[in-house]
Amino acid sequence: MEDHILRSLKDSWLKYPGSQIGKDYIKGITILPFSTSSKKSMDSVKFHIQDHMGISDVNLRPLYYLLRQLKPVQDKNGSLIILPSLAKSDNTITLLSSTDVIVPWWWTFFFKRCFIKGPQNKWKEYRHITRDFYGEVYDAMEDRNISTFTSATDRLIETFSTLKKSFRYADGNYIDECLGSGMAFTFSQSFYHDFYTFSHEAVKTLETTGEYFRKIIDVPFSVYRYSDSREIGDFQQCIESLFYVWHALNIWKRGYAETLSVSQEQRHREIVKDFIGEWESWYMWRLIRGRSENRFDVDSAELLYHLYQTAQIVMAAVMSDDRYASDHSTDMLLLWFSRNRFEQLFEQYRWHSFFLTPSYLTQASDKPAWQTVLRGNEYSEKAAQAMIFFNALTDIRLLTAGYILSHVQQKMNVPLKNVLKRLLNSELVYPTGAHDLMTTSLRSSTDIIDIIIRLECRPCDGEDSWYKKLSDLVKAFSSFNETEIISGRIYMGTYEDARNIYASYADIAFYLSVKPLPVTQRVRMALNDNLFSYHQKEQIINQLHRIKMREDRPSDGYLMSDKSFKDKIVCFNETLDAYIQAFSQSMHSELLNAEIDTERLKNTELTLTSELPTMLARDALLSRFSYIISKCGEIAWTTRSVNGTIPKNIIARGINSTISVELTSISDVKLSLLRDVYHGLTQLLPLRTINIRDEYELLKHLREMTADNEDYTLIFFGTHLGSELRELSYHAERFAELGITLDIKSDSDGLMPVRINNCVIYEVWGKNEGFYSLLVRNSVFGVLHMLSDSDGKLFSSSWHASDEDPLSGRVTTGWKQELGINGSVVARFNHL
Repeated sequence: MEDHILRSLKDSWLKYPGSQIGKDYIKGITILPFSTSSKKSMDSVKFHIQDHMGISDVNLRPLYYLLRQLKPVQDKNGSLIILPSLAKSDNTITLLSSTDVIVPWWWTFFFKRCFIKGPQNKWKEYRHITRDFYGEVYDAMEDRNISTFTSATDRLIETFSTLKKSFRYADGNYIDECLGSGMAFTFSQSFYHDFYTFSHEAVKTLETTGEYFRKIIDVPFSVYRYSDSREIGDFQQCIESLFYVWHALNIWKRGYAETLSVSQEQRHREIVKDFIGEWESWYMWRLIRGRSENRFDVDSAELLYHLYQTAQIVMAAVMSDDRYASDHSTDMLLLWFSRNRFEQLFEQYRWHSFFLTPSYLTQASDKPAWQTVLRGNEYSEKAAQAMIFFNALTDIRLLTAGYILSHVQQKMNVPLKNVLKRLLNSELVYPTGAHDLMTTSLRSSTDIIDIIIRLECRPCDGEDSWYKKLSDLVKAFSSFNETEIISGRIYMGTYEDARNIYASYADIAFYLSVKPLPVTQRVRMALNDNLFSYHQKEQIINQLHRIKMREDRPSDGYLMSDKSFKDKIVCFNETLDAYIQAFSQSMHSELLNAEIDTERLKNTELTLTSELPTMLARDALLSRFSYIISKCGEIAWTTRSVNGTIPKNIIARGINSTISVELTSISDVKLSLLRDVYHGLTQLLPLRTINIRDEYELLKHLREMTADNEDYTLIFFGTHLGSELRELSYHAERFAELGITLDIKSDSDGLMPVRINNCVIYEVWGKNEGFYSLLVRNSVFGVLHMLSDSDGKLFSSSWHASDEDPLSGRVTTGWKQELGINGSVVARFNHL
């Protein structure tokens, strides 16, 4: 084991040395984790190596020293890759590839000696080693020797737990991290993978006795306890491997369902109860461990994963059509909160406790999300965890019921309607006789609607969010829908998340609906205290609209008859309308009182200021002006502005802050400037006015008037004759005859692809106030002055509400300019 772990650590370093060292280890030089497919040439350090040899180790201390001696090229950011590839070419291997890095002449000599050559040995993978651990228990099971089997299983547990303890270090465990060559399995993963295979073999002994399989049930928790681990990864492996046992039991029962003898059926029932007992034994062991360590808080991650897997146990039993297993596993899920010894505390009446979900476990108690929930009261970790897991169990009960309703077909044994009712009402099949603290029964349509609202009200949308966990649970449920597959064939399915189950939630709420109900007090209080963000209110309204029932929709479930379905449509939709109205009024009130986000207006001003030079340079007409920014007010400034209709929800502070909407576009500023240019040009006195009837006559006059080869521009208004001129650009054989030069390389906006002598043609689109063109010398375009404020901004933006609707308004962006146009128009051509 030591040899394999050492070899694995070396291989991990040699494959990705950049990741081990860190990209910022050298100042000014980025160490890339792996080779990139960049076309840019890189300098390389080669290393000669024999055919049967390879890089087996690295002297890290001198290597780190040498790396610190490297410097980047001046004014550049260097990059390098260590061991970009372990592949050999002509008995050489690349040790280093670099770009913009200064490598001293002596450096390469010492760098090569940091790498140690060694023979290329193929070594056994972890996934093969762990298979040997099970050899003795396989032999004992085959010999049907229960005492030998028990001893062999105990040795298996002791061996693996001893290894777990032996290779533990401060921040982890080597056998949970080190991978073998080839397949990406750690030692622990390989051990539990072989345990899964062994479980499917051991379950076959149930045909004659339950002793072997009963011992197998003890293995996962025994390993976890004896290895004395506190890592969440070890707990997850333990719980998952115990679930493997349940899965193997379900498959065996499903395969022999119709042929089991009375004794085998009884044996199966005993094993189901033994498994439930083993699964629930963790509750007591966790509490005892907490007292021994003087910690009375619970590990939330362990609790959440245990609850997550408990729901899967229920679904696996239902999918297998095993009524006895389904009844007991459902009871186990319903008793989960009580078995964990949670208490109901008075804080649940002071806080907005109904809306707490496991998403809040990752939020600090001083964050705004928590402060809104606490309503000014003191935070209690014990109370918070109790409320969070109370709600979590309720959510999972409803999710399980909803998934069964939408995805599971009625089979022979499990009465699905009864399972649904028990999950909704928290009713046990086998009452314990104790005063168990059960989670709330879901007895009205508003209970279901409020849970949908709770799922949509989430403080975060990351990987740790409760909505993401429930979506993962939906995918886990779908994995139990086993279908026959052919190896090598590609199969595709539909991605489903928690929202895909909302339709089933609606069916359940509809089933529970008796009369129109008002919005619950807990939701009204949450609205009054602004627990929901504006965006969350929008999402909630959208989801409530989606689950409304149509009168032409038939009853497609097995919860009620078609007549009962028709009778409930009106009252159910009225209940939804009450919720939609309450959230809409809250949104209206919040938006009405919201302040304008002046920061967005300021960002708009800065963006326009930075984009203006580029816009002026790209336009063929505006680029003729000399652009000058002035801070003095002595120039006869002209004030200009552009307006755009923007609803208040776009520009209000704290509302829809994630939506990026352009308040004022630079294109609007461009159009305003061009209108001023057009107006200025039309006010100039034309030296000649000529009426033309076709493009050939126009080209004839242009050739004559621009023969001096000065720089001219023809501003072409309207579409008449424009398409004809463009068409001529495709007739190269007539260019010489017509005096046309093709100009397709110009990047300037607005130009036609043809020119006559030194005259370019600028076409004005969308102007239909007459068809004419103006020929001007480029010298008529003078200076464009723009006035800036003390902060260097050229623009000033503001939002003003509409007189008719305070939630709608206009963004006005203004600026001051002075546009210099002097001279005269060489000729005006009227297009007849």
